[in-house]
Amino acid sequence: MSLDDYTALELQRESISCKDLMSHLTEESQLDEIPLNPLTDQGRDLPYFTPEMLTWFRGYIEGPRRSALQEINAAFAAIKSKQRGSGFLLEIELDKIEAREYRDIEHDISEFFKDPNVLHTRKKLEAKTAEYQTMRDEQGGRDATEWKPIQYWFGIIGVVIMEGLINFESFTKIPGITPFFATGMTLLTATFIGYAAHRHGIFVRQFKELMGGHVGRRDKFTTLALDTVGLLLLLVALGIVAWGRYNLLRDIIVLGDVTGEGSLTAWLQLGGAMLGNIGVYLFGVLWSAWRHDRVPDYMELRTEKENIEKQYNKKYSRVVTDRIRQAKKKAEDEKNKKRQADAALQPESDYQQNRAQFERFRKKDSEVLATLGRYRSELVRAIRTNGKTTSFVIRDSFFGVDDLVLGAGVETKRLKPEQYLSSELRLKYTITT
Repeated sequence: MSLDDYTALELQRESISCKDLMSHLTEESQLDEIPLNPLTDQGRDLPYFTPEMLTWFRGYIEGPRRSALQEINAAFAAIKSKQRGSGFLLEIELDKIEAREYRDIEHDISEFFKDPNVLHTRKKLEAKTAEYQTMRDEQGGRDATEWKPIQYWFGIIGVVIMEGLINFESFTKIPGITPFFATGMTLLTATFIGYAAHRHGIFVRQFKELMGGHVGRRDKFTTLALDTVGLLLLLVALGIVAWGRYNLLRDIIVLGDVTGEGSLTAWLQLGGAMLGNIGVYLFGVLWSAWRHDRVPDYMELRTEKENIEKQYNKKYSRVVTDRIRQAKKKAEDEKNKKRQADAALQPESDYQQNRAQFERFRKKDSEVLATLGRYRSELVRAIRTNGKTTSFVIRDSFFGVDDLVLGAGVETKRLKPEQYLSSELRLKYTITT
């Protein structure tokens, strides 16, 4: 009997088949990259099998196993019931439904990748990803500082507001100045100082990259021009502020000059008040320097790449994720119907006997998986012993968006050895010829 042939396969550590499998361990452990069998191939393939595991399975296991499964399936199909119909092996039917589910999902993903808008976004993302990765490699693998515009501009606006609060009262003391004009001057000077703090903070943070010997003369000129504008605006603002402060303290200063008393104190008050403005400006410079990356355009490139990723993921979630959910629900409904039909067949006389035979089959499957599991553990142990940075690579259409790697509509996932150890090895029940 075919089932007897399958269950009689020797899988002990000293068996010929196991020794053959383990003999390829050294060769496979030397690879820098080990491809893994995909999760699906119309329901046929063996997920997460390495090439050597797959070769061993095809050579020693697949033939006897297929014959045994066909024998058991035929025994179930021989069950005939007028009320319940023909019999079937539930596990085979469930795998068939799963295979159809995967094909439906593959079709939906394929259609998604054919959309011109998706292709355009994908090309932009591919270009930005490559550009960012180049800069990241130049920085020794360091990611750019995360750009948080709301947080950053809130800080700069805080500088502007503090400057306004410090200056407004002194501007109202200028002769001939109306409250509206004083308000305008307050906003103008505060904005000038806020802009100067923003520009000068970037200059301090990125000085080496902006003014180093590797920077061209034109780029240096552009940088100096922008920061000179910031400096001029700062000086103009401080000049207006000094004028306002003088008018605020003018009576005390004039009285001191006339009487010869208190003039120095008034001038010190004027200088102290100006230090408040300079202190707020320096705070803005430090804030700007802290929130920017030390490499020009690096932070902005990361932000641009992440924005395109969000745009792409939003399209993926809106179209593909919804269709995947529908396909999974349809498949689950079909599986539940098959389970109900299987439960209805259980009272038939041959059903329990056939299930017992299938349990023998499944027990042998467990031995096969245990043998493959031992090989996988030894493979990972050999990789670690060799000190290699081997990665296990699996390509498929059923990873989440977060694992997406740009390609021709197929996602690639790289697993570290410890991640590979936790992956599920599975033997499917779909009968193939």
